[in-house]
Amino acid sequence: SFSDPKDGEKAVIGKLECTPLKSGDAPAADNCVIGLRGSDGKFYALDNSKVQVIGKGLSPEADVKVVGVYTPADRSSDESSIFTYDGVMVVRVMQAAN
Repeated sequence: SFSDPKDGEKAVIGKLECTPLKSGDAPAADNCVIGLRGSDGKFYALDNSKVQVIGKGLSPEADVKVVGVYTPADRSSDESSIFTYDGVMVVRVMQAAN
C-alpha cells in the first residue's frame, strides 16, 4: 500500500501540534509551526515539500500516520532555531491513523 514505508522511510503515528519552543513557553498562534508529537515520545518537525498523499478526514484531535524519511536533529547546527524537536520528517504520506 502507498502508506507502507519504503526503503529509508519510517512511519510514525501521533498528533499534529505546534512545535514546542526551546524556552518552554507555549507557542502562540503567530508562531505555531505544525509538527507531529509521536506516540513514541519524540517530536517531529515536518517538511511537507515532498508530500504525495494527504488523506481526508485529518483533524487536530485525531491520530495521524506520517510516512517519510526521518533525519535526527543536529543540535549543534540548529542552535538558531527557537523550536525544539527530535528530528525532521520529510513527509510523503499523511493520513488518519485508524
